[in-house]
Amino acid sequence: QNKTKNWCGTDQYYKYLLKKDPSIALQRAKSVEKVKEYLKNASDEKKTKKVLRIIPTVVHIIHDDGSEKISTEQVRDGIRVMSEDYQRLNADTTDTRALFLPYAANCEMEFRLAQLDPSGNCTQGIVRVKDARTAHNFGDGIKSLSHWPEDKYFNIWLVRTIGGGSILGYGQFPGGNW
Repeated sequence: QNKTKNWCGTDQYYKYLLKKDPSIALQRAKSVEKVKEYLKNASDEKKTKKVLRIIPTVVHIIHDDGSEKISTEQVRDGIRVMSEDYQRLNADTTDTRALFLPYAANCEMEFRLAQLDPSGNCTQGIVRVKDARTAHNFGDGIKSLSHWPEDKYFNIWLVRTIGGGSILGYGQFPGGNW
């Protein structure tokens, strides 16, 4: 793997957001504090009890009727693989790099496509939006095309390329401007 490539754009996107809106740092700090508070207040039983957490997920496919307009079956398969990865059930766990072995764990999370949309209507958990901006760059407002409340859903946006094709993906803390 070429070490000059930055396949994950999370840090780059966070820096972009901070320049655009410095209050993002406060929002991130509040999110981190909420998690710390939850962990501190969780009983020992909750900390040791194995509970599979179901994460309602919505996949927003931004397409221009090209190859990026993937099928429902491809989305479902991607969600299945992601759930296997987060539960450490994937077949390549033996290939985990030594650097990450102390942190590799079953996160006890299963992602499932949402069955109800924010208005309570039945859904497949997949939103397709036709837009020419399938070559996504930070700041082009792609996430504002389709977004469900992040306190109820895990949002995933799919586009043809990100950052000229050098970035495979990026994550963001909850909150922020869409």
